[in-house]
Amino acid sequence: MLIECPFCHTRAQVQDSQEGAKVRCGDCGRIYGARPAGTSKSSSKSNPTPYVIGGGLVVVAAILFSVINNHEGPPPAKKPETRKVEVVNNSMGWESEAVLAVRGLYEAVAEGNRTRLINRISGEQVLAAEQAAAAVEGYEGPPPSTNALWGALKGFERTPLVEAWAESMLDATNPNAPINWTPFDGKIQRQGGDEYVMHIQCTPADGGTKAKVFEWILVQEGGTMRAAAWGEYIDPDSIKKQFSGGSMKGIEKKTLSDGSRVHERQPEPLAYLDDTPQVLRDEIEGLFETIINMELTKEISRAKARLIEIGKPAIPRLLTGLYELPIDTENGTDEDERKIQNVVDVLRDITNQFFGFEPLLLEGSGMGTTLERQQSSVKQWFAWWYKNSKRFTVAEKVDALEEALGELSAEDKRWLEMHPDK
Repeated sequence: MLIECPFCHTRAQVQDSQEGAKVRCGDCGRIYGARPAGTSKSSSKSNPTPYVIGGGLVVVAAILFSVINNHEGPPPAKKPETRKVEVVNNSMGWESEAVLAVRGLYEAVAEGNRTRLINRISGEQVLAAEQAAAAVEGYEGPPPSTNALWGALKGFERTPLVEAWAESMLDATNPNAPINWTPFDGKIQRQGGDEYVMHIQCTPADGGTKAKVFEWILVQEGGTMRAAAWGEYIDPDSIKKQFSGGSMKGIEKKTLSDGSRVHERQPEPLAYLDDTPQVLRDEIEGLFETIINMELTKEISRAKARLIEIGKPAIPRLLTGLYELPIDTENGTDEDERKIQNVVDVLRDITNQFFGFEPLLLEGSGMGTTLERQQSSVKQWFAWWYKNSKRFTVAEKVDALEEALGELSAEDKRWLEMHPDK
Protein backbone atom coordinates (compact mmCIF):
# COMPACT_ATOMS: atom_id res chain seq x y z
CA MET A 1 0.00 0.00 0.00
CA LEU A 2 1.32 3.43 -1.02
CA ILE A 3 0.94 6.10 1.66
CA GLU A 4 1.78 9.77 1.73
CA CYS A 5 2.93 12.04 4.57
CA PRO A 6 0.34 14.83 4.94
CA PHE A 7 3.07 17.22 6.12
CA CYS A 8 5.83 16.94 3.52
CA HIS A 9 4.04 14.66 0.97
CA THR A 10 6.82 12.08 0.96
CA ARG A 11 5.46 8.69 -0.10
CA ALA A 12 6.23 5.27 1.32
CA GLN A 13 5.20 1.62 0.94
CA VAL A 14 3.69 -0.35 3.86
CA GLN A 15 1.79 -3.61 4.21
CA ASP A 16 -1.94 -3.39 3.55
CA SER A 17 -2.51 -4.80 7.05
CA GLN A 18 -0.85 -1.69 8.50
CA GLU A 19 -3.53 0.69 7.27
CA GLY A 20 -4.48 3.03 10.12
CA ALA A 21 -1.24 2.38 12.05
CA LYS A 22 0.83 5.33 13.27
CA VAL A 23 4.05 5.75 11.29
CA ARG A 24 6.96 8.17 11.46
CA CYS A 25 7.86 9.82 8.16
CA GLY A 26 11.34 8.90 6.95
CA ASP A 27 11.87 12.42 5.63
CA CYS A 28 10.40 14.98 8.05
CA GLY A 29 10.12 12.66 11.08
CA ARG A 30 6.52 13.54 11.88
CA ILE A 31 3.97 10.90 12.89
CA TYR A 32 0.75 10.32 10.95
CA GLY A 33 -1.87 7.65 10.34
CA ALA A 34 -1.06 5.31 7.43
CA ARG A 35 -3.74 5.56 4.70
CA PRO A 36 -3.60 5.02 0.94
CA ALA A 37 -2.14 8.02 -0.85
CA GLY A 38 -4.78 10.44 -2.13
CA THR A 39 -7.47 9.25 0.27
CA SER A 40 -8.87 10.58 3.50
CA LYS A 41 -11.21 9.32 6.15
CA SER A 42 -14.11 11.29 4.71
CA SER A 43 -13.62 10.16 1.09
CA SER A 44 -13.38 6.50 2.09
CA LYS A 45 -16.87 6.71 3.54
CA SER A 46 -18.56 8.27 0.43
CA ASN A 47 -20.75 6.30 -1.95
CA PRO A 48 -18.44 4.64 -4.57
CA THR A 49 -21.20 3.78 -7.12
CA PRO A 50 -20.88 6.88 -9.38
CA TYR A 51 -17.12 6.44 -9.53
CA VAL A 52 -17.44 2.77 -10.49
CA ILE A 53 -19.85 3.55 -13.35
CA GLY A 54 -17.77 6.46 -14.60
CA GLY A 55 -14.61 4.43 -14.32
CA GLY A 56 -16.17 1.64 -16.40
CA LEU A 57 -17.07 4.01 -19.23
CA VAL A 58 -13.56 5.41 -19.30
CA VAL A 59 -12.05 1.92 -19.54
CA VAL A 60 -14.35 0.93 -22.49
CA ALA A 61 -13.49 4.13 -24.35
CA ALA A 62 -9.79 3.53 -23.84
CA ILE A 63 -10.03 0.00 -25.27
CA LEU A 64 -11.89 1.19 -28.40
CA PHE A 65 -9.36 3.96 -28.93
CA SER A 66 -6.52 1.46 -28.70
CA VAL A 67 -8.09 -0.94 -31.18
CA ILE A 68 -8.84 1.81 -33.70
CA ASN A 69 -5.42 3.40 -33.63
CA ASN A 70 -3.50 0.13 -33.10
CA HIS A 71 -0.21 1.71 -32.00
CA GLU A 72 1.79 2.00 -28.80
CA GLY A 73 0.35 4.19 -26.13
CA PRO A 74 2.27 6.70 -24.05
CA PRO A 75 5.11 5.31 -21.88
CA PRO A 76 4.07 4.10 -18.41
CA ALA A 77 4.04 6.68 -15.68
CA LYS A 78 7.22 6.85 -13.63
CA LYS A 79 6.89 5.13 -10.30
CA PRO A 80 6.90 7.78 -7.55
CA GLU A 81 9.98 7.86 -5.35
CA THR A 82 9.31 6.41 -1.91
CA ARG A 83 11.11 6.36 1.42
CA LYS A 84 11.01 3.99 4.34
CA VAL A 85 8.81 4.76 7.31
CA GLU A 86 8.96 3.54 10.87
CA VAL A 87 5.80 1.99 12.25
CA VAL A 88 5.30 3.53 15.68
CA ASN A 89 4.32 1.13 18.42
CA ASN A 90 1.44 2.95 20.06
CA SER A 91 0.59 0.29 22.61
CA MET A 92 0.68 1.03 26.33
CA GLY A 93 2.34 -2.24 27.28
CA TRP A 94 5.67 -3.99 27.57
CA GLU A 95 6.79 -3.10 24.03
CA SER A 96 5.71 0.54 24.16
CA GLU A 97 8.34 3.18 23.52
CA ALA A 98 8.32 4.54 27.08
CA VAL A 99 8.50 1.11 28.74
CA LEU A 100 11.32 0.12 26.39
CA ALA A 101 13.17 3.22 27.59
CA VAL A 102 12.80 2.08 31.21
CA ARG A 103 13.98 -1.40 30.28
CA GLY A 104 17.00 0.24 28.68
CA LEU A 105 17.75 1.97 31.98
CA TYR A 106 17.65 -1.36 33.82
CA GLU A 107 20.01 -2.81 31.20
CA ALA A 108 22.41 0.10 31.69
CA VAL A 109 22.27 -0.46 35.45
CA ALA A 110 23.00 -4.18 35.06
CA GLU A 111 25.97 -3.34 32.81
CA GLY A 112 27.21 -0.61 35.16
CA ASN A 113 27.03 1.83 32.25
CA ARG A 114 27.18 5.12 34.15
CA THR A 115 27.55 7.24 31.02
CA ARG A 116 24.32 5.92 29.59
CA LEU A 117 22.52 6.47 32.88
CA ILE A 118 23.77 10.05 33.16
CA ASN A 119 22.55 10.76 29.64
CA ARG A 120 19.11 9.30 30.44
CA ILE A 121 18.38 11.33 33.60
CA SER A 122 16.47 14.60 33.44
CA GLY A 123 18.32 16.60 36.07
CA GLU A 124 15.81 19.43 36.03
CA GLN A 125 12.85 17.12 36.62
CA VAL A 126 14.55 14.98 39.30
CA LEU A 127 15.58 18.04 41.29
CA ALA A 128 12.12 19.58 40.98
CA ALA A 129 10.56 16.34 42.26
CA GLU A 130 12.94 16.25 45.24
CA GLN A 131 12.19 19.84 46.17
CA ALA A 132 8.43 19.37 45.79
CA ALA A 133 8.46 16.28 48.03
CA ALA A 134 10.49 18.03 50.73
CA ALA A 135 7.98 20.90 50.77
CA VAL A 136 5.09 18.61 51.75
CA GLU A 137 4.09 18.88 55.40
CA GLY A 138 5.13 15.80 57.37
CA TYR A 139 7.77 14.74 54.83
CA GLU A 140 10.31 12.42 56.50
CA GLY A 141 12.66 11.60 53.62
CA PRO A 142 16.11 12.95 52.80
CA PRO A 143 16.52 16.64 51.94
CA PRO A 144 16.74 17.68 48.28
CA SER A 145 20.17 17.51 46.64
CA THR A 146 20.20 21.31 46.57
CA ASN A 147 17.74 24.10 47.31
CA ALA A 148 18.81 26.03 44.23
CA LEU A 149 16.71 25.96 41.08
CA TRP A 150 18.11 23.90 38.21
CA GLY A 151 18.16 26.93 35.92
CA ALA A 152 20.34 28.82 38.39
CA LEU A 153 23.01 26.10 38.46
CA LYS A 154 26.07 26.21 36.22
CA GLY A 155 27.19 23.20 34.23
CA PHE A 156 29.92 22.22 36.69
CA GLU A 157 27.32 22.37 39.50
CA ARG A 158 24.82 20.20 37.65
CA THR A 159 27.24 17.42 36.71
CA PRO A 160 27.87 16.04 40.23
CA LEU A 161 24.13 16.03 40.96
CA VAL A 162 23.31 13.92 37.91
CA GLU A 163 26.27 11.64 38.64
CA ALA A 164 24.99 11.14 42.19
CA TRP A 165 21.52 10.22 40.92
CA ALA A 166 23.06 7.72 38.52
CA GLU A 167 25.10 6.23 41.37
CA SER A 168 21.93 5.90 43.46
CA MET A 169 20.57 3.51 40.82
CA LEU A 170 23.71 1.39 41.28
CA ASP A 171 23.65 1.46 45.10
CA ALA A 172 23.31 -2.21 46.06
CA THR A 173 22.85 -1.28 49.74
CA ASN A 174 19.52 0.38 48.89
CA PRO A 175 16.96 -2.44 48.69
CA ASN A 176 14.85 -0.51 46.16
CA ALA A 177 17.69 0.60 43.89
CA PRO A 178 17.31 -0.60 40.27
CA ILE A 179 20.56 -2.57 40.58
CA ASN A 180 18.73 -5.00 42.87
CA TRP A 181 15.80 -5.66 40.53
CA THR A 182 15.08 -7.19 37.12
CA PRO A 183 11.96 -6.06 35.21
CA PHE A 184 9.66 -8.66 33.67
CA ASP A 185 6.46 -6.76 32.89
CA GLY A 186 5.08 -3.25 32.84
CA LYS A 187 2.84 -0.74 31.15
CA ILE A 188 2.08 2.95 30.84
CA GLN A 189 -0.40 4.02 33.48
CA ARG A 190 -1.00 7.49 32.13
CA GLN A 191 0.48 9.98 29.71
CA GLY A 192 0.21 13.74 29.62
CA GLY A 193 2.08 15.73 27.00
CA ASP A 194 5.72 14.62 27.11
CA GLU A 195 5.39 12.86 30.50
CA TYR A 196 4.86 9.13 30.88
CA VAL A 197 4.03 7.36 34.15
CA MET A 198 4.73 3.62 34.17
CA HIS A 199 4.42 0.75 36.60
CA ILE A 200 7.19 -1.79 36.13
CA GLN A 201 6.99 -5.21 37.79
CA CYS A 202 10.33 -6.61 38.91
CA THR A 203 11.81 -9.64 40.63
CA PRO A 204 14.99 -9.58 42.73
CA ALA A 205 18.14 -9.54 40.62
CA ASP A 206 19.68 -12.18 42.89
CA GLY A 207 17.09 -14.72 41.79
CA GLY A 208 14.36 -14.30 44.42
CA THR A 209 10.69 -14.64 43.52
CA LYS A 210 9.02 -11.90 45.57
CA ALA A 211 7.92 -9.28 43.03
CA LYS A 212 7.65 -5.54 43.55
CA VAL A 213 6.13 -2.78 41.48
CA PHE A 214 8.18 0.35 40.77
CA GLU A 215 6.82 3.59 39.42
CA TRP A 216 8.90 5.37 36.80
CA ILE A 217 8.20 8.81 35.40
CA LEU A 218 9.88 9.62 32.09
CA VAL A 219 9.82 12.83 30.11
CA GLN A 220 10.65 13.30 26.46
CA GLU A 221 13.36 15.92 26.03
CA GLY A 222 14.66 16.65 22.56
CA GLY A 223 13.44 13.32 21.24
CA THR A 224 15.01 11.33 24.09
CA MET A 225 13.17 9.65 26.95
CA ARG A 226 14.76 10.62 30.27
CA ALA A 227 14.03 9.53 33.85
CA ALA A 228 12.36 12.16 36.03
CA ALA A 229 11.52 10.00 39.07
CA TRP A 230 11.65 6.37 40.15
CA GLY A 231 10.86 4.39 43.29
CA GLU A 232 8.72 1.65 44.79
CA TYR A 233 5.04 2.00 44.03
CA ILE A 234 2.73 1.73 47.03
CA ASP A 235 -0.95 1.26 46.36
CA PRO A 236 -2.82 4.35 47.66
CA ASP A 237 -5.65 2.14 48.93
CA SER A 238 -3.18 0.28 51.14
CA ILE A 239 -1.92 3.56 52.56
CA LYS A 240 -5.45 4.71 53.32
CA LYS A 241 -6.19 1.44 55.11
CA GLN A 242 -3.02 1.77 57.16
CA PHE A 243 -3.88 5.32 58.21
CA SER A 244 -7.53 4.61 58.88
CA GLY A 245 -6.68 1.58 60.96
CA GLY A 246 -3.96 3.42 62.86
CA SER A 247 -1.45 0.74 61.88
CA MET A 248 0.98 2.77 59.81
CA LYS A 249 4.42 1.15 60.25
CA GLY A 250 2.79 -1.36 62.59
CA ILE A 251 1.69 1.32 65.07
CA GLU A 252 -1.61 0.75 66.86
CA LYS A 253 -3.77 2.81 69.17
CA LYS A 254 -4.37 1.08 72.50
CA THR A 255 -6.47 1.79 75.56
CA LEU A 256 -4.91 0.40 78.75
CA SER A 257 -6.90 -0.96 81.67
CA ASP A 258 -6.43 2.31 83.56
CA GLY A 259 -8.03 4.23 80.70
CA SER A 260 -4.79 5.57 79.22
CA ARG A 261 -4.82 5.86 75.41
CA VAL A 262 -1.42 5.25 73.87
CA HIS A 263 0.34 4.39 70.60
CA GLU A 264 2.19 1.08 70.63
CA ARG A 265 4.33 -0.96 68.29
CA GLN A 266 5.68 -4.44 68.78
CA PRO A 267 9.35 -4.17 69.83
CA GLU A 268 12.07 -5.88 67.85
CA PRO A 269 15.86 -5.73 67.46
CA LEU A 270 16.79 -2.58 65.54
CA ALA A 271 19.64 -2.07 63.11
CA TYR A 272 21.98 0.89 63.40
CA LEU A 273 21.26 3.91 61.23
CA ASP A 274 22.81 3.55 57.78
CA ASP A 275 25.14 6.51 58.25
CA THR A 276 26.57 5.26 61.57
CA PRO A 277 30.21 4.27 60.90
CA GLN A 278 31.44 0.91 62.14
CA VAL A 279 33.89 2.46 64.61
CA LEU A 280 31.02 4.34 66.27
CA ARG A 281 28.86 1.22 66.32
CA ASP A 282 31.61 -0.64 68.13
CA GLU A 283 31.92 2.18 70.66
CA ILE A 284 28.16 2.21 71.28
CA GLU A 285 28.16 -1.56 71.85
CA GLY A 286 30.90 -1.22 74.45
CA LEU A 287 29.16 1.68 76.19
CA PHE A 288 25.87 -0.19 76.33
CA GLU A 289 27.51 -3.24 77.87
CA THR A 290 29.01 -0.91 80.47
CA ILE A 291 25.73 0.70 81.57
CA ILE A 292 24.13 -2.71 82.17
CA ASN A 293 27.11 -4.09 84.09
CA MET A 294 26.26 -3.25 87.69
CA GLU A 295 29.78 -4.07 88.86
CA LEU A 296 31.25 -1.13 86.94
CA THR A 297 29.87 1.53 89.23
CA LYS A 298 32.41 4.25 88.31
CA GLU A 299 32.39 3.58 84.59
CA ILE A 300 28.58 3.60 84.26
CA SER A 301 28.23 7.37 84.70
CA ARG A 302 30.90 8.10 82.09
CA ALA A 303 29.35 5.59 79.68
CA LYS A 304 25.90 7.14 80.10
CA ALA A 305 27.30 10.62 79.49
CA ARG A 306 29.09 9.47 76.34
CA LEU A 307 25.95 7.79 74.97
CA ILE A 308 24.00 10.99 75.57
CA GLU A 309 26.72 12.89 73.74
CA ILE A 310 26.52 10.47 70.78
CA GLY A 311 22.78 11.03 70.69
CA LYS A 312 20.59 9.74 67.86
CA PRO A 313 22.96 7.03 66.53
CA ALA A 314 22.80 5.33 69.96
CA ILE A 315 18.99 5.14 70.09
CA PRO A 316 18.56 1.89 68.05
CA ARG A 317 20.95 0.03 70.38
CA LEU A 318 19.29 1.43 73.50
CA LEU A 319 15.82 0.45 72.28
CA THR A 320 17.07 -3.01 71.32
CA GLY A 321 18.47 -3.34 74.83
CA LEU A 322 15.17 -2.22 76.33
CA TYR A 323 13.48 -4.92 74.27
CA GLU A 324 15.96 -7.61 75.31
CA LEU A 325 16.16 -6.86 79.04
CA PRO A 326 13.60 -8.50 81.37
CA ILE A 327 11.10 -5.84 82.45
CA ASP A 328 8.92 -7.72 84.94
CA THR A 329 9.96 -5.77 88.03
CA GLU A 330 7.45 -7.65 90.18
CA ASN A 331 9.30 -10.91 89.68
CA GLY A 332 12.68 -9.58 88.58
CA THR A 333 15.70 -8.52 90.61
CA ASP A 334 16.92 -5.12 91.79
CA GLU A 335 19.80 -5.47 89.36
CA ASP A 336 17.36 -5.87 86.46
CA GLU A 337 15.58 -2.71 87.56
CA ARG A 338 18.84 -0.73 87.67
CA LYS A 339 19.81 -1.92 84.20
CA ILE A 340 16.48 -0.80 82.75
CA GLN A 341 16.70 2.46 84.67
CA ASN A 342 20.11 3.21 83.16
CA VAL A 343 18.81 2.59 79.64
CA VAL A 344 15.70 4.71 80.22
CA ASP A 345 17.83 7.50 81.72
CA VAL A 346 19.91 7.76 78.57
CA LEU A 347 16.89 7.56 76.27
CA ARG A 348 15.13 10.31 78.19
CA ASP A 349 18.17 12.59 78.08
CA ILE A 350 18.64 12.11 74.33
CA THR A 351 14.99 12.36 73.28
CA ASN A 352 13.24 14.35 76.02
CA GLN A 353 10.53 11.68 75.89
CA PHE A 354 8.90 9.78 78.76
CA PHE A 355 6.44 6.90 78.54
CA GLY A 356 5.45 6.32 82.14
CA PHE A 357 7.94 3.74 83.37
CA GLU A 358 11.17 4.26 85.30
CA PRO A 359 11.71 1.35 87.70
CA LEU A 360 13.69 3.18 90.39
CA LEU A 361 12.08 6.63 90.29
CA LEU A 362 8.57 5.22 90.39
CA GLU A 363 9.20 2.52 92.96
CA GLY A 364 6.37 2.58 95.49
CA SER A 365 4.54 5.41 93.71
CA GLY A 366 1.93 3.17 92.12
CA MET A 367 2.80 4.57 88.67
CA GLY A 368 4.04 2.25 85.96
CA THR A 369 4.44 -0.66 88.34
CA THR A 370 1.93 -3.02 86.71
CA LEU A 371 3.27 -5.45 84.13
CA GLU A 372 0.84 -4.01 81.59
CA ARG A 373 2.28 -0.51 82.03
CA GLN A 374 5.84 -1.82 81.89
CA GLN A 375 5.27 -3.69 78.66
CA SER A 376 3.30 -0.83 77.15
CA SER A 377 6.10 1.60 77.95
CA VAL A 378 8.55 -0.37 75.81
CA LYS A 379 6.02 -0.57 72.95
CA GLN A 380 5.42 3.17 73.22
CA TRP A 381 9.15 3.81 72.85
CA PHE A 382 9.17 1.76 69.64
CA ALA A 383 6.06 3.51 68.31
CA TRP A 384 7.72 6.87 68.92
CA TRP A 385 10.90 5.78 67.13
CA TYR A 386 9.11 4.42 64.06
CA LYS A 387 7.10 7.63 63.75
CA ASN A 388 10.00 10.00 64.32
CA SER A 389 13.30 8.30 63.50
CA LYS A 390 13.83 10.06 60.16
CA ARG A 391 13.00 13.59 61.25
CA PHE A 392 14.21 13.44 64.86
CA THR A 393 17.19 15.63 65.70
CA VAL A 394 18.78 16.09 69.09
CA ALA A 395 18.10 19.57 70.40
CA GLU A 396 21.21 21.52 71.28
CA LYS A 397 21.54 21.61 75.04
CA VAL A 398 22.82 24.60 76.91
CA ASP A 399 25.21 23.84 79.70
CA ALA A 400 23.55 25.76 82.53
CA LEU A 401 26.67 25.70 84.70
CA GLU A 402 28.89 27.03 81.93
CA GLU A 403 26.28 29.64 81.05
CA ALA A 404 26.20 30.82 84.66
CA LEU A 405 29.95 30.78 85.28
CA GLY A 406 31.19 31.77 81.86
CA GLU A 407 33.87 29.82 80.01
CA LEU A 408 35.30 27.04 82.17
CA SER A 409 38.99 26.46 82.57
CA ALA A 410 40.59 23.36 81.08
CA GLU A 411 41.03 21.98 84.62
CA ASP A 412 37.34 22.49 85.44
CA LYS A 413 36.30 20.82 82.19
CA ARG A 414 38.50 17.79 82.95
CA TRP A 415 36.93 17.54 86.39
CA LEU A 416 33.41 17.63 84.92
CA GLU A 417 34.36 14.96 82.41
CA MET A 418 35.55 12.75 85.27
CA HIS A 419 32.39 13.47 87.26
CA PRO A 420 29.55 13.68 84.71
CA ASP A 421 26.94 12.86 87.34
CA LYS A 422 27.76 15.97 89.35
